[in-house]
Amino acid sequence: MVRALHLAAHCRTVRRCLPGTGAAGNMKPPQVHSEPLVTVLLPVHNAAPFLQAALDSILAQTFTDFELLAIDDGSTDGSSDL
Repeated sequence: MVRALHLAAHCRTVRRCLPGTGAAGNMKPPQVHSEPLVTVLLPVHNAAPFLQAALDSILAQTFTDFELLAIDDGSTDGSSDL
């Protein structure tokens, strides 16, 4: 839900910046994000058998303006080695 809200706000910003979509003489240049628009949090605890598939799925998304934070909570099965 949060991701959808961030994307909706971003779309409104871009739409205002496109030629012909704002008030005459009131257009602003597109914003450049120095940080990712979305942060994906992946909590991990003893998930070695499933972790690679989860990472591959996240990294295969067509939306690319994101960062992925995988947070290991003391796994003992080698999850943190991936």
